[in-house]
Amino acid sequence: MIDQLTKYLKLNSSFTLRVLTAAVGIPLLGLIIWLDGIWFTLFAISVGVSGTSELYKLWPNTLSKTLISTGMIWTGLICVIGYFGYYWVTLFSIGLSLLVSIPITAGLQSRTSFLRRWLLFIAGPMYVGFCLTHSIFILKLLKGTELLVSTVATVFTNDSVAYLIGKNFGKNHIYGSISPNKTLEGTLGGFVASTAIFPALCTIFSLPFNVLEASLLGFIIGISGQLGDLLESFLKRKAKVKNSGSILPGHGGILDRLDSIVFPLVIIYYCALLAGL
Repeated sequence: MIDQLTKYLKLNSSFTLRVLTAAVGIPLLGLIIWLDGIWFTLFAISVGVSGTSELYKLWPNTLSKTLISTGMIWTGLICVIGYFGYYWVTLFSIGLSLLVSIPITAGLQSRTSFLRRWLLFIAGPMYVGFCLTHSIFILKLLKGTELLVSTVATVFTNDSVAYLIGKNFGKNHIYGSISPNKTLEGTLGGFVASTAIFPALCTIFSLPFNVLEASLLGFIIGISGQLGDLLESFLKRKAKVKNSGSILPGHGGILDRLDSIVFPLVIIYYCALLAGL
């Protein structure tokens, strides 16, 4: 039996690396969420800045070093403002920065068009920074720690189940031009898993959602997570790269893990506000 297991692990080295990375990363992430406050904010800043850097590196000749550094700093500042709880100040600063970035980007010489440079430049702070900052906003809510843990756990469950079912039973490829490895079977399996796990976690943590609401939110988390994954797959396809980085063995880069998390964070935060948290 041990020989069979060893043979399976060798044949599925990518999956083995994913499991080992998750075995170390998930408890560490749980500890950081539990520590809350400044520690989680510092973690969010480091993840956001790294994700922004990876996004810019997908098109290495598009932005100047000045714009790359500015975008990374902007991402970090959004997280810092979010830590102090100034939600409307965060929105105002983003709007102001968007306006200011237009003449700055347009004024720099490049072989690429202004619109392409500007969209890539703001994608880091907006797609990575602002969406990720909603994890900080969630932690500031009543039962925010429990809600964030439930959301992240649901996303990871959706990803893992979709990966396992797709790899072992997937036959119908539905996103061939964007993400060839994704299958209908894996996608549906992920949806079922997220729809089941989120209500269970809501019950365990006594979150203010009934079974129907929690099931619907779990399903939405599954959909939004996979949409985020598809978006990043589309970007990588355009950039002609397999992964955004290699810092996480078996998973790729920071952006490869953030892709399925950022959209659910935004959705869950506003749903929590509607629920009175």
